[in-house]
Amino acid sequence: MLDDSLSEAFTAWLEQRWLQSKKGNSYIRTADGFTITIFRKDLGRFAFCIFSKPSARFLENAATDCGISFFSKSEYSSETEAKLWAYEKLEQIRATHEISETAEGVDDTPISTIL
Repeated sequence: MLDDSLSEAFTAWLEQRWLQSKKGNSYIRTADGFTITIFRKDLGRFAFCIFSKPSARFLENAATDCGISFFSKSEYSSETEAKLWAYEKLEQIRATHEISETAEGVDDTPISTIL
């Protein structure tokens, strides 16, 4: 069973305004510059990807920063389950990178390469 703080975080994550890409996939952009996309796989399963553009907010040397690109290897039985696992992975990524709480200039147009 989830502790209350984690349950509240998951609930808040799911209740955010998820957008729809031209290809019909749910996606969201975070204030710190991540784009998370949930997409359908074969046989009705779901997966997710997390992208960020290169930026000075990552690490100390922005010149060597290539941004982040992560695709889930697992497939999930529902879109909600994929969103929850995407949240878990996003928190892992945030914990392993030095990221400021706010990012300026976050583009809110869909990434054309979203599956």
